[in-house]
Amino acid sequence: IVYDDGMTEKQFCRMMDKKTIADEKEKKKSKKKRSRNTLDPSAILDTDSSGRKRAKTQDDSVGGLASKPDSSEKGEVTADVNERLVSITRSLIYLKEKGTGRKLSEIFLEKPCPTTYPDYYQLIDKPIGMNDILRKCRAKLYSSVTEFRDDWNTLFKNCVTYNGEGTWITNDAGVLKAEFNRLMDKNKEVKAKLPLRIKLSLKGKKK
Repeated sequence: IVYDDGMTEKQFCRMMDKKTIADEKEKKKSKKKRSRNTLDPSAILDTDSSGRKRAKTQDDSVGGLASKPDSSEKGEVTADVNERLVSITRSLIYLKEKGTGRKLSEIFLEKPCPTTYPDYYQLIDKPIGMNDILRKCRAKLYSSVTEFRDDWNTLFKNCVTYNGEGTWITNDAGVLKAEFNRLMDKNKEVKAKLPLRIKLSLKGKKK
């Protein structure tokens, strides 16, 4: 496919990826400026262009599965932590339905096409796809694990808002969210055990 401006589809997609990364960097800069006013970023409400606000304290559950951050997720995202975020994202992208082998992430990979689903963008405040999250991880745009979790919660919440409870796509989102919570908890356990391993290795050296 060649667009009116002479770009191929591949070139257009590459340009859009760069724009997404540039927009995220600009958002991070504006967040740092707001933090100087001693406001807790986690307490700020998301506001869309029409002035509507969405509280982050509301239950953003899918299928009754809550996903809430704790204090350990507010720290700096180191290179090791970022690798774990990439690993979690890739695991969810390749997650398959038991029995059928169907990839559950297929419909969540990219944001819906604005031309095909114009009503989606009227209803959803912050459209986001799995590949958007993966691109942010690879570009190291997440300043905290809480921010990473918030993006996933937004993705799952968008699904319920647009499709409603009990639909097959919402059920798929529920399975994905359950796996997301499991992977996040698993990585917390690994992180909690690391200091103990370090102490044991130091003891071994002293002997």
